[in-house]
Amino acid sequence: MTGVSDRLGYVLDGMSFPVQRWELIARAEHYGADATTLGELRSVPEGRYGSLTDVVNAIAQSQERHRKDPPG
Repeated sequence: MTGVSDRLGYVLDGMSFPVQRWELIARAEHYGADATTLGELRSVPEGRYGSLTDVVNAIAQSQERHRKDPPG
């Protein structure tokens, strides 16, 4: 998850935690984040995230769920 952590670190730099999911997405859109980063942020559950680590962990869990339960 180092790549995810690095990308999010740039996009969310200076953001004060805790934040809501919508704030993460709005910040990424304002930053001009790439489609992959926006998709990862949109994949996390609604909720409050206390740190960048919490966001990265939520993305990892979301990706793991999608691997176990592919659409279709």
